[in-house]
Amino acid sequence: MYKSYPNCEIKFNFKTRSNNQHHPIEIEIPVTVIEQFDQLNTNLKNSRESIANIDHKTGRIFLSLNADGKIVAKQGSKNAVSEMEIIENKNAINIEQLGLSVQYIEVPPKVEMAYVKAKNARIMESVRLISAGHGLLTGREYHKLNKSVPTKEWEKVNSLFEDFGTGGSGLHGWLTGTPEEVQRILGLKPTEGKREHDDGIK
Repeated sequence: MYKSYPNCEIKFNFKTRSNNQHHPIEIEIPVTVIEQFDQLNTNLKNSRESIANIDHKTGRIFLSLNADGKIVAKQGSKNAVSEMEIIENKNAINIEQLGLSVQYIEVPPKVEMAYVKAKNARIMESVRLISAGHGLLTGREYHKLNKSVPTKEWEKVNSLFEDFGTGGSGLHGWLTGTPEEVQRILGLKPTEGKREHDDGIK
């Protein structure tokens, strides 16, 4: 059993046995030791959940991603959630919520890669091929992407698209006559046969 004393220490009472007699022994553990132990446990938990960490003069900052793909910076029990942004020509996140002397910290390459991968995955979840209509010269049906896709994904299929330009009559923009192939390569959901709203078409 133990008793706690505010701003002092924690005392543990033990009983030892010698010569068939019980003797109580009281051990006092300073609060600072308990606090250090709690901090070690917190750091261990944060470390297990992190992708990478940064050493700061106030202690180690652990970085991970949340379910929304945002970067979470943890120091002790404090959290700062932020999107990655360009600060002084470097990828950084806002850690103002941690209450440190700096507002931003640079993001390590490992965290940057995980963030970009998660962001691209979220974009691709809503990418579809939609009908752009039939060519006036050939009568062939063409399809287009309903929104811009990450460069890495576009490079996989750009050879399957044809640029119809932006002027004159008929079809416009980057269109494909082989939607099934594009769909297969990008892992898209089934092609929609109807026209939809454009959102930054590639």
